[in-house]
Amino acid sequence: MDTTTRGLAERLLDTLRLLNAADDQKLACDPGPYGHVRKALIATICTVPLWGHRQADEAVTYAMHDGCTLFDAMRAIQQGPIRAALPDLPGTPLMTP
Repeated sequence: MDTTTRGLAERLLDTLRLLNAADDQKLACDPGPYGHVRKALIATICTVPLWGHRQADEAVTYAMHDGCTLFDAMRAIQQGPIRAALPDLPGTPLMTP
């Protein structure tokens, strides 16, 4: 079992996707199980240096919409509008294996 930050975050993302597709849509509610898992995932991403709540939320939204891994979503966010809006910040580290 992968207990790295990246591994845990990817597992939470998988759980979020399962809740979103659940037959019982009560599970896909926010507030509710979906919302709690999403908040846990965002909090996990925020433990990565220089990743704030806004970036983490955007990465989760991107990963959910695109169907990519969280790592790929974070890389896309790093090169997207947030990076353009904050050019004076050093490179934002990604979760590494």
